[in-house]
Amino acid sequence: MERNLETYIKETQNLVEAQNFQKAYEVFTEALNIYPSCSELKDGLRKMQEGVLERITRKPVSPLSTNLKPLPGDDVLMRVEEEKVNRWIEYTSDEKIDNSVELKDNPAKVTEVVDLFTKGETQKGMHVVRSWFGSSDCDVVVLMKSLYDADLYKECIYICTEFHQQLKSSSVWILGAKAAQELGLSVTAEHWLRTIFESEDNESVSCQEAVQLFLNIRTTRLFQNRNSDITIKLTDRGRTVTATSGVENQSVVFQEGSVLCAPVIDSNYGDIPACSLCAKCLASPEQFFGAKILKKNKSLKEAVDQFWTVRKPVKCKHCSFEVYCSEECTRKSWKKYHRILCPSENDHSAKLYKICTEYKSVLLRGSENLEGWWQESFSPLLLAKLWATILCDALTETENNDRTQITEVDLIRARRKFDSFQVQRRGGITKRIPKMFDLMVKIFTNKDKSRHYTITPEEFNFRYGQIYRNVQAFSDPNHPYFEFRKCVDMIPEMQSLKKILQNNIREAVFAGLFTFQSSLNHSCAGNVEIISGIANEAPGIHVISRRPIKEGEELFVSYVDTSFTRQQRRGLLYRLYHFWCECPRCLFEGDDVDICTQCGKEADDEKGFPSCGRCHKAWYCSKTCQKSAWKEGHKSICVYG
Repeated sequence: MERNLETYIKETQNLVEAQNFQKAYEVFTEALNIYPSCSELKDGLRKMQEGVLERITRKPVSPLSTNLKPLPGDDVLMRVEEEKVNRWIEYTSDEKIDNSVELKDNPAKVTEVVDLFTKGETQKGMHVVRSWFGSSDCDVVVLMKSLYDADLYKECIYICTEFHQQLKSSSVWILGAKAAQELGLSVTAEHWLRTIFESEDNESVSCQEAVQLFLNIRTTRLFQNRNSDITIKLTDRGRTVTATSGVENQSVVFQEGSVLCAPVIDSNYGDIPACSLCAKCLASPEQFFGAKILKKNKSLKEAVDQFWTVRKPVKCKHCSFEVYCSEECTRKSWKKYHRILCPSENDHSAKLYKICTEYKSVLLRGSENLEGWWQESFSPLLLAKLWATILCDALTETENNDRTQITEVDLIRARRKFDSFQVQRRGGITKRIPKMFDLMVKIFTNKDKSRHYTITPEEFNFRYGQIYRNVQAFSDPNHPYFEFRKCVDMIPEMQSLKKILQNNIREAVFAGLFTFQSSLNHSCAGNVEIISGIANEAPGIHVISRRPIKEGEELFVSYVDTSFTRQQRRGLLYRLYHFWCECPRCLFEGDDVDICTQCGKEADDEKGFPSCGRCHKAWYCSKTCQKSAWKEGHKSICVYG
């Protein structure tokens, strides 16, 4: 039943009062399509947006934000590091010492302690330190700094572990954390730094130093493999990716290969073969053009024989579901994840591959939901490959250390590969696709502990959210057809073939996880865009500049279609990513002709205000407002779009 204006207004008011902003936005949009000149609806939408903006405007953030909290499994790793330190201390306790050490005057004691530690007389040095700690002239900061400057990192750890109850100075903890980081005790370093900013004033110099050091350590933990073209930094509010050097317009800022990938389930799924590991296109002329067309057209057949690059597929030796571009990719895939997922090794995996084909059939019928099984364009294989990769990495660690069983620590360290991917919370996914959850549990339940991975509803929702938030589509930029078409276009005798050659390319599109690309922040006026490209001699992505970029400038990409209006972009971003966009475009574009984009003044008549003559996405009540907006930021988004 069609709702009248009064019903729409009341419904939007109720939704805003209930703080259901997403639904309210949808009702506002629907109502304004029917009643576009209703000022009450326009005012209601504007006030809701302003209210939401006020609610999420950046405020002083507690240091206990996401980047400063322990990573999953850090409690276990902390115990491992404590045991390591205890073994060091126990080892030095076996030394025989002379207890009649004569203490010198301060600061000679510092030099004496450093000399003893440098000579390897650790226990004697510790005896001097213990005796000194009871005196009033003990300067722990000076001692710690001297030890740290002398690269005596273990000795710094001794001081922090054995005498921590007496240490009150933040400087000591910071030096101890630096030493712990040098020794590979990252979790310990973070723990000591966290004691500072959990107990001190957030604005204090020592607290800010501790937070910055903590974030540097966390960055190293999350991004172990660096890219020289960019710099990634964590902050107490998020992360930034900046260019390490200046970049010209339409240039590659950086390139990246996927951590994991799997074919997107679309209408072409399974029609165009591609390497399951690296996404290299393996299409033959017969698969691309069709055998009948090649047989009928001799000119096309001759051109194909001459210019088409044949890539012979290599099938998995144990199953018919996976195909590769080479023996090398076959071996890498088996070691990386396929030894867990291959149907020859896992009785339940074949069902997973069949579900992907069934979902394609659902899409062809015009639906997007295979009831209880799947509802996304990225493949459930990507989810399975993630868990299988964790298992295989843990198994490799076990094998490298001549152990027969995977430990909890092995699994935690194997999961670290995916810790950098931010999570889009997707609560209740197991209830929406319970059949897929049950299948994943069966696939990863095994009496052999080296093949067992516990998948709880929380784990399923978490990993699903990671992929949903970070997945990026890409394809092989060296599709055999591209090179073929280039050659044909250059030969005059073959110009007649253009009439039958396709412009819409059928290709295998993959969904992948990319560590650095997924760390890019959003802006509707993004300075980079993502295209398919070759990275590490395989299909991947290239991040391309949309305008000149300066050294040290942050890189932004748009998460949504930038052709949408500001209202549409903000609504979509808030619904999908839970933030209200305050990028330059959203700040200096308007919503409609009735309100001045710069000062907020409402128009007196139905004609509204004149728009910017260049972009027509902002409206001003006067030349003064237009000039002010141009200087403050509208110029940048108007010129570069």
